[in-house]
Amino acid sequence: MICHQLRTGGDLDFDDIYQVAPWPPLSWDLGIDCDADQVAAPRLFKTHQRLSAQPRGGRYLCTVRDPATTILSWWHFLGPAGKDIPPLRKYANASQFCRDERFVVENMRFGAALWDYYVEFWECRHLENVHVVAFEDLAEDARGALPALAAFMGLERSPAELDAVAALCTREAMRAHASKFDESWTYRRLVDVGRMGDPSSYVPSDRVRAATAATAALDADAVAFLDRQWAERVAPRTGHPTYADFAAALPR
Repeated sequence: MICHQLRTGGDLDFDDIYQVAPWPPLSWDLGIDCDADQVAAPRLFKTHQRLSAQPRGGRYLCTVRDPATTILSWWHFLGPAGKDIPPLRKYANASQFCRDERFVVENMRFGAALWDYYVEFWECRHLENVHVVAFEDLAEDARGALPALAAFMGLERSPAELDAVAALCTREAMRAHASKFDESWTYRRLVDVGRMGDPSSYVPSDRVRAATAATAALDADAVAFLDRQWAERVAPRTGHPTYADFAAALPR
């Protein structure tokens, strides 16, 4: 959403974010041509795959987030409050879910474990065509992050234009346009196009929660498990013993 608003200066004339920032693995099923012209430059695509799996020749904006809150968000999206997918119905909460081999520990369903993303982003952080930003920085001060993001995208934007973009990208503004992000259009489109055998996993779910929405915390054992995973799989490759240290060391 931020990148699209930066390149257009403010555009809400779309039914679903996939229409303006296509997700290539799903685009054929949606009848979206990834080679078609887009509404503005630069062209945008989203991905959940690891950086090393991306086609070369682009610029790559990567986001990272604290592992615990990543797991809570992933559980909210996939679990009973979201898509309620059958393989996860055996779990009562996110603390149990965080140990799942197929959705967290070894593969987040897109060819990489959670830990692989941190390592690859860290190793590529100084490349001219890679920019890594912490989700927490965006959540705390999205307006403050916009000049660097615009520059990375090759865009010149005035302070007034950046103010307008920031206003469109607040949690409240996005909740006011929740249908653009909840896959309601996606589900209808998948059914209409008919290329996906079973589109039920795209039944709409809330993507933009209110700031006051209750979110259960991970229990102490789950937090300890995630800390061990970080110590074993991320710290040796990055030199940072915690996510907080890792995020603080990212280039701004």
